[in-house]
Amino acid sequence: MYKGDNSIIYVPGANSAVSYQDVREAENVLLTSDIVIVQNELPRETVEYLVDFCYKRDITILLNPAPARPISKEYIDKLNFFTPNETEFSVIFGDKKVEDVLSMYPNKIIITLGSEGAMFHDGEKMVHIPALEVDEIVDTTGAGDTFNGAFAYAQQSSLTIEEAVTFANLTSSVSIQKFGAQTGAPSFEEIQALKEYENSWGFKN
Repeated sequence: MYKGDNSIIYVPGANSAVSYQDVREAENVLLTSDIVIVQNELPRETVEYLVDFCYKRDITILLNPAPARPISKEYIDKLNFFTPNETEFSVIFGDKKVEDVLSMYPNKIIITLGSEGAMFHDGEKMVHIPALEVDEIVDTTGAGDTFNGAFAYAQQSSLTIEEAVTFANLTSSVSIQKFGAQTGAPSFEEIQALKEYENSWGFKN
């Protein structure tokens, strides 16, 4: 491990108690959502119910498969975006080559690579977006959550996939220079102030 890397022990908490009935009670909120982000701390049946709900109603859904567990092709096909890290990718796809899997799911599966950035297939070729180099890594906890939130915001602001991944990389690079999963997440204004921020991205305010 590098200085600033995290080591996480997963202890199921409140998320593990969220049932599909809870999701049903929140359907009115989901129906007004532009994008829904879900991760695997919820029970499998809850995640699958939520994926089905969004898929049938054409609501954009992003699944971050953390912690890793197997997922069927049926449910991957129903997702708009799927963002495993390298470890989660290995659990889900076994010894399949990254290029082969990504080419099967262009502009859908985005692998986060930590200090190496992120990778996806755009339908024609593999695209690697490098991570931004930082002076000091303080705490990588929450970097993946920051990436997913930033990507979702960028995607719903009509940025291209490549632009959205670049913005997400930039945002997560700021988060690892601070301590804490939530306190490390930067504001949009912080990102706009960076020299790497592209005004051409044209975010919706």
